[in-house]
Amino acid sequence: MFMDVTEIFNRVDKERKTRGMKLAFVGLVGIVTGYNILHALLATVLTKAGRETAAKILRDAAHSPMYHMF
Repeated sequence: MFMDVTEIFNRVDKERKTRGMKLAFVGLVGIVTGYNILHALLATVLTKAGRETAAKILRDAAHSPMYHMF
């Protein structure tokens, strides 16, 4: 489909606004997700049971054959 040059330039502002809104939404979702992950991680690690579980996971990971692959 062919478009007239003036028609393309008439759509630029609307397209820019739409893409800016999408970028802002994705950025906001990323920030909220990162905050929730960090909050869950800290809430888990700051308890005694969480620290013990994290220590076990890290010990198991250190002794895993996958650790020596890289």
